[in-house]
Formats: sequence, structure tokens, C-alpha cells
Amino acid sequence: MRILRWLSLAIVSGLGATFCIQSAPQQKASTVTLRVLDSFGKPQSDCHLREFVLLDEGRGRDYLDHFTGTVGRDIPYGLTYRAHVKCADQRAGGTFLVSVGRSDEFLVLASWLNLGDYVTGPEARLTVAVRPTQETELTNGAWIKLVGAYVDRTEVDKINSESHTARFYHVVPGKYLMMLFIGDRVICTKQIEFVAASANLELTISGQSCNMASQTGVKLADQ
Repeated sequence: MRILRWLSLAIVSGLGATFCIQSAPQQKASTVTLRVLDSFGKPQSDCHLREFVLLDEGRGRDYLDHFTGTVGRDIPYGLTYRAHVKCADQRAGGTFLVSVGRSDEFLVLASWLNLGDYVTGPEARLTVAVRPTQETELTNGAWIKLVGAYVDRTEVDKINSESHTARFYHVVPGKYLMMLFIGDRVICTKQIEFVAASANLELTISGQSCNMASQTGVKLADQ
């Protein structure tokens, strides 16, 4: 009888141990590497992470102590964080909302701070004039899209059928990919650097290609 009681206790204890092991979830953790750039893609070396705060469940917890320099370890993933970076060069750094969704996450943090360049008002910051070799090239509807290479900015404008210009009001200094569309066709792409407000750019298009004829306040990237 004693043997049977001992076996029963052993089985119950074993089941309890098994239950405990199965009910303890394994927390998924990530290694997070931050790359800090300015809006032109220049790497920033003198930068310091000031906070890496969880915004989802467990809201408010700061994982700053998990970072050595710009590499953090054991960061729970599948969650959203607020990262604050301070740099000696004020054109970089700032506050960023980031999502960590992989076991090895690489995040590029690039921004542009308003250092006196940003002019508000009704005037366009960048005007692109399109000069077709044939008038019929713009009759099907043409438009231009600017996509920030490093800053999270996108802007679109239709090319006016009379003035043959597209105007952009929210572009800030930095590198951009400029794409010119006619209907459902991409006519050309250019990598440009927007330097200052009241910029003007002239494009000549012929067939499936385009060239920059003149520009002020903007230039081809890596020129």
C-alpha cells in the first residue's frame, strides 16, 4: 500500500512539474542595432541613446540599460518603442518610434531638425519644371513623387498641364529619390539633394529618359 501511495504522489508531482514547465512562456528577445544618420545619409559617430522606452504592454519601461553604445541585447520583440538619440551634430538625432519584430533587428534613425531653414507659408519649397520634347508626352497625365532616402517623408504632385510644373511644400533638406510618371509608366528616376527652400529644378524628357537641365537649391546626389 505504501508503495502504491508513493507511486501516486510521484505521478502527481511529475504532472505538476510538467504543467509548470509548459505554462511558463519563453520571452522572445532581440538584439537591436541602431544606425544614426543625418538627412543626407552622413553617419553620426558622436551620438548617445538617452532612452529606449516600451510603448506597448509594460508601457513606460526603459530598456536603456540593455544597450552598450548603439547595440541593445535582450530587447523583447514584437513591440513598439520610443528611442531618443542625442547627437553633437543637431541635424541628426531626435525622438523616433520604432518597432522591433525580429530576433536581430537593424534600425536606421535619421531625421532633420528645424534649424532655421523651414519656411512656412503659401510658397513652394521646391518647383520642378518639366520640358517635354513633344507636347503629347504629357497629355496622359504626369506626376512626380519625392521619397526621402533617409528621412521618413513622401510628397506627390501632379504636373500642371499649362505650366508643366510640379510644386512641393513640405520637403526638408536631405537626399530624395525623385520619380517622374506618365500614366502608369515610370519615365525616369533621379537621386537629388534638396539643400534650401525656394529651389527650382528643370527636367527635360525625351521618350523614356530625362535629364536635369538646370537647378538652384537642389543638385544631383553625389555630384
